[in-house]
Formats: sequence, C-alpha cells, structure tokens
Amino acid sequence: MTSLMKLSGICIIGLSLHSSLVTAGECKFIELVKSKSSGTEIVKSRCSNENGLTIAGQLSLAAGGRAWIRSGHKEASAHQQVICQNKSLATIDLKITQLQAPWISVTNIENCNTWSKNRLSCDIAQGQKLFCIRAELKQPISRRQAQERTTSVAMRSITQNKKISSGLQALSGGLVADIRTLRNTLNIEIAMLQPEIDLCRQLFQTEKNIKLLWNINTLGEVSESSVLNSEADNFGSCLNTIISTHVYSKSLANSSFIYQF
Repeated sequence: MTSLMKLSGICIIGLSLHSSLVTAGECKFIELVKSKSSGTEIVKSRCSNENGLTIAGQLSLAAGGRAWIRSGHKEASAHQQVICQNKSLATIDLKITQLQAPWISVTNIENCNTWSKNRLSCDIAQGQKLFCIRAELKQPISRRQAQERTTSVAMRSITQNKKISSGLQALSGGLVADIRTLRNTLNIEIAMLQPEIDLCRQLFQTEKNIKLLWNINTLGEVSESSVLNSEADNFGSCLNTIISTHVYSKSLANSSFIYQF
C-alpha cells in the first residue's frame, strides 16, 4: 500500500510539472530580447529557457521601459519583431495571447489592443502613452554581405580616439589599418544593424540625427557608449541600445568612434 501511495504521488507531481511547463519547441517561437528590453520583466513563463515566451506568458513593462520581442526560429529567413515603449508613469501588463505576431495583449489598460498599420498607440493619461510597432526584419546579414552594401550606408561623421595612435588593427593579417579601412570596417557593422536602426526610427516616428560615442574592446564588445546630443530622447536611447549590444569584429586594439546616424 505504501509503495502504491508513493507511485501515485510521483505520478501527480509529474502531471503537475507537465501542465505548468510546455515543450521546448513551443518556447522557441517567441523570445524577449533582454539586452534591448530595459524595464521589462518576465513575471510568468511556462518556458524553461530564460528568454522563451509562449501562450499565457506575462511581461511587466515599467514606466519609461521598452519591450523588444522577436520570433525565435533560427532557420527563418526573416524575424517578426515587436517593440513597445511605455511613455507613461504606469506599469503596463502584457500577456502573450497568440503565436502569431504581434503576439501580445495589454491586460491592465482598457481599449488598448487595436493595431492599425502595424502600430499600436494608447493614451494612458494626459501626455502619457504606450505605443508599439510590428515589423518583419530579414535575418541579420553576414559581414561579407554587409561589405557589398557599405556604399549605400551614409557615414556622416567618424572620429577615432587620439589615444590609439596606430588605429584599428586590420582583420586580415594583423596589419595596421588606415583611416579608410577603419571607415569601411565600421560601415560594414552599421550596414548589419541598419534594419533595427530603421525600426527604432519608425517606432518614434523621427528623422532626427543622433550622434553616438562608443568604445569597442579587442573582443568586439562595447565597453562604453553614450549619446552626445544634449536633447537626446527615446530614439537616442533605442539607437544606443542597438549599437552597444552588437558584437563587432575582433581586433588587436581598442577603438573609439563618434558616428552620426
């Protein structure tokens, strides 16, 4: 009898775990891009992977925060992406209600789920809004493809830190790169990021020029970045997030850039 009771208990626990979690495959459909989602917290998830989302998942979007969600299939030729910006003093509750973009519903604000031309805009209070944008972005292009497209990328301003006397080290052969190679290298990286940069512009509906300063270490990681415009706004913050979370080509020297977008 005791053995039977133990077996029954194990079965109940197993069924409970199965009901609370979903398959790993389901959790690969959608993911929260945490590095680009300042002020967003996953408060309920049935996925074991850290960033995975599925039906009934819940997010908390803090005042002034941003949520960046994308489809997670690596095999897909394009990613569906949704960005939401909370420009209010209230916390916004988001729930995953479907596996087709835009995926989310706003649960604690009335009449805030009507999308128009891939945009969602809701008045929270006077002068306070939640707005989101949905877009399909092609998979990030490779550095080789980006190199072919650098002539279409407009570099308005680039400056190298004077402390780095020799400049950025070339990727091939370890030779010291001249300023032209330095420009081309950065142009390649910016070409890879251009679709997401354009998405930030669409989200905030601005043509404003933003100037950024950022430092890249030898591993291709950004060690520090800042917006140089005194009137920097949410677009500048969104842009800075894209630039600072990107992993650049490795080099033999640290480098600093000023770039106007």
